[in-house]
Amino acid sequence: LRNYSKETQHEKIIRGIAMCLALVNFGQEENADATIEEMKGDRDPIIRYGAMYGLALAYCGTGSNKAIRILLHTAVSDVNDDVRMAAVIGLALVLHKTPERVPELVRLLLESFNPHVRYASCMAVGIAMAGSGDAESVALLEPMLTDMTDYVRQGALLGTAMIYMQQSDTCNHRKVKSFREKLASIIGDK
Repeated sequence: LRNYSKETQHEKIIRGIAMCLALVNFGQEENADATIEEMKGDRDPIIRYGAMYGLALAYCGTGSNKAIRILLHTAVSDVNDDVRMAAVIGLALVLHKTPERVPELVRLLLESFNPHVRYASCMAVGIAMAGSGDAESVALLEPMLTDMTDYVRQGALLGTAMIYMQQSDTCNHRKVKSFREKLASIIGDK
């Protein structure tokens, strides 16, 4: 697969190969390190994108400090925005068994100059805290609801919606009801 990804010029095929290699590494932890390291060093950003998901899936739920360190480093240093987004979202996958760590970890990334990193940070908080109704996480995402970039606002809406999943209208001092009304008005305005 790796050889074919270098031979073809079709972006969709390369992306499919990258995601295939990422999924093959699910739960492999150290056994996937060689493949991930090779993918991380590739010149093609789509392969590096796959490497971030591969790393996140290989260490899914482990809370591995090594994986977190690599994902955070990539989130702030890679030149491609898609790779950065995959790295930040990968944090939620690595920490899914200790979701309360994710909002603290991405707090500074929510203030990033890069809108792709801000979007991914919103999504990471939403994925990690899905269904919890956690007031602190919602408060963390609230400023993003008025971001200048449209897809960051979209990420904040999606993240907040994931946090409020399966919550009653009385949860979080009736903020769930007002959030649902806000969503209805946004949809109605289109």
